[in-house]
Amino acid sequence: MSRSMADRLRHQMYLVEETEEEAEIRRELNREQTANYRAAEIEEEREERREQSQSRMERLREEREEDEELLRAMNALEHAEIIPLETEEERTFREELLAARNRAGVPRTL
Repeated sequence: MSRSMADRLRHQMYLVEETEEEAEIRRELNREQTANYRAAEIEEEREERREQSQSRMERLREEREEDEELLRAMNALEHAEIIPLETEEERTFREELLAARNRAGVPRTL
């Protein structure tokens, strides 16, 4: 009977060791998954910040262009020269008109 108890005890110790090894493997896998997940999160956050930065830079560039245009108009007004502010549609129309005239061979006027 003592031999069977010793065998049973060894078997239980083996199961405990095996369970501890499995738990350690699961913990290691969990650490790797957590690290991978965090790395992906960091990359997403970095991409968001990059996009926000590009958006901010674009807005700043547009504001600077508007300020420069306003400054030119104010300077022109001070010198009694009126420079019309051209909208995007007007500029597109003018460029298309000039391109059509160029294709038709109409000479430019000064």
